Amino acid sequence: SLNGSYVAIWGAIKDANANWLWVFSMLLGKVIIFKIEAIAMLEGLCLAWEKGIRQLEIECDNTLLVETIMAGRAVDNKMLELHSIHRMIHLC
Repeated sequence: SLNGSYVAIWGAIKDANANWLWVFSMLLGKVIIFKIEAIAMLEGLCLAWEKGIRQLEIECDNTLLVETIMAGRAVDNKMLELHSIHRMIHLC
């Protein structure tokens, strides 16, 4: 049962030599996996942006999320996180 369940997510920002620079984590309530992955990606982008990083490579194992963003369909999606990701990517 998912009653009272939480999901923990985390991500990391590494430099070009794969040295870890920052790590982030969050605890979320019941959310679908697609949204969880989008939240993690957005949090990583926000952290990079706050640290002044404008050029970065994002790794994500959710193919649907990556394809949605790469095909430009994030702007048409109703999920707020996808709109924010789309906006941040196009600011760089």
